[in-house]
Formats: sequence, C-alpha cells, structure tokens
Amino acid sequence: MTVRYVAGFDIDGVIGDFVSSFRVAVREAYGVELREDQIRAHDLSLALGVGKTETLALIRTTLEHPDYALYPEAMDGLRQLVDAEVEVHIITARWNGDLDAAGRTESWLGTRGLEPGVHYHRIDAVKEGAKYGVQTPLDCFVDDNLVELIEMADRRPDVPTLIVYDHPWNQTIDVTRRFRRVTGWSDLVPLILADAESRANFG
Repeated sequence: MTVRYVAGFDIDGVIGDFVSSFRVAVREAYGVELREDQIRAHDLSLALGVGKTETLALIRTTLEHPDYALYPEAMDGLRQLVDAEVEVHIITARWNGDLDAAGRTESWLGTRGLEPGVHYHRIDAVKEGAKYGVQTPLDCFVDDNLVELIEMADRRPDVPTLIVYDHPWNQTIDVTRRFRRVTGWSDLVPLILADAESRANFG
C-alpha cells in the first residue's frame, strides 16, 4: 500500500523571494537601503517602525512588483517533491478575504513559472494568522512565520513535522524543540524526502 505524504508550503519567504522586492519598495518610499538582516520581526510595521497603513501599502507594492521572483531552488525543489509523489499544497493567506484568493494566487504563481500538477497539487487559501485552519491533512508544514508555526503546533497535533525556513525575523530558542529549521531548499527537500520515507516505513 502506498503511503501518501502531504506537505504544505507558505509562499513569501519560503517559495517567493519577498525581501528582494520589499527592499525596492522601501528604497522608493523612504530612500533607505534595507538589508535582510535588519528585518528583525515578521510584523513589518514593527520591523520598520511605521504604521499599519504604510506597511500594507509597502506589502501591496511588493506583491505587485513585476520583478518579484521565486527562489530559483524552489521551482526545482517543488518539482523534485512532486516527482517523488509528495502531495504538495501551497497554503496562502494572500488577498485575505478575497473569495478567489486561491485562483489569484495560482495565476500569480503561473506568471512566475509554477504549474499545477508539476510543482504542486493544490493551493489552499486561508486567513492570515490561521493557517492551522487549512482543511487538508498535513504531514509537514513549512513557513517563515513563527506565529503560524506555533499556532499550527498548538492547534494541529496531527501535523507532526513543522519546519522553519530560516530568516532573521524568525529566530527562536525553541525550548520544546517542536521545529526543524532549514536555511534553503538544498536542506528542505532532503529533509522532507527523509521524513516521507520514515513515515512510509513506520506509518
């Protein structure tokens, strides 16, 4: 019997290189050259010291920037996982409240080269801060947002493997050792494949 392994992935900061385009938005808005290591909080209003309205405008500008690119390794990594029969779900809180958030996300990813069936199985749209509410059963979940990961850990004990995609804004002591951490797709793909093999052997 084939054991299905289901992996969920956030977009910005995991699949998409949000920071590169965000740096452009900050430079154009404030004339400040921002480095990734200066972004010390996932809440960008705290990271920059500006109001929520300004922050949302910067995020919107970033998401709509024509040069917003995916991490090159992400495309190859997702294809490797799909080829290995990992069921890939992209879990997005983009366009929060939009009834067609999944469709808009799929269209956006398509302009950047990701194809359903080749790089992922399905896009699941959820509310920001509540990715634990995704209806898909998951074996692992990958995000750069510690709030999402902690909520998933607390509310979804059925998701055994939680992976932090390393950035300056998600450093933690992790005293209960709930999370695995990767620094890029070269770490992430082997970790997921090993986890899938382990679950297949002992599931």
